[in-house]
Amino acid sequence: MKKIILLIILIFIAALAFNIKTVPNYSNKYGFEIVTSIGYNKYQQGYCLSENRILPFKEKATRAILQFMDKKVVLHKKFTEFKCYKFGLSYCDYRDRKIEIGYYILDELTNENWHDVILSGFDPEYRLEADNHGAGYRKLFFEDLNATKVTNLEDYIAFDEDMRYAGFTRPILQYIGDRDYFLYLD
Repeated sequence: MKKIILLIILIFIAALAFNIKTVPNYSNKYGFEIVTSIGYNKYQQGYCLSENRILPFKEKATRAILQFMDKKVVLHKKFTEFKCYKFGLSYCDYRDRKIEIGYYILDELTNENWHDVILSGFDPEYRLEADNHGAGYRKLFFEDLNATKVTNLEDYIAFDEDMRYAGFTRPILQYIGDRDYFLYLD
């Protein structure tokens, strides 16, 4: 009798193991949600379990891009703060200019001319001066090209649903702290 009960319990545990899955859910404390295999299959097909509907490509791509970009800003802020305070670096931030870690749009830059504008406007001699620590880029981006803070990144996202492609309508500059930059293109 004990062997039969043990066998039934093992079969029940095995059935649960194959039917219970986890999916990411960053809105709760643990960052995941336990679902059945049916819910897992829905999730794999683009079904939003919390909203109980299938998300169109444009909405999924927009959410993914915005969440990714937001998480990058948080990561770079924490990393820069840690590095600057831990090692006491004096050139970590543009405190004199009040330039924050985040996303910026540049007046004259487009997806077609970004390379030429940056190469023609950058002064390598200014960059190489020991006291500047990357101030040549600051001068180029924030003075010459008038970088302004992006308030709504979603306004600059472009889609091609046939090719399942997403990008930006204009180059987006990300200041990541420590006087470093990323440039996101189309």
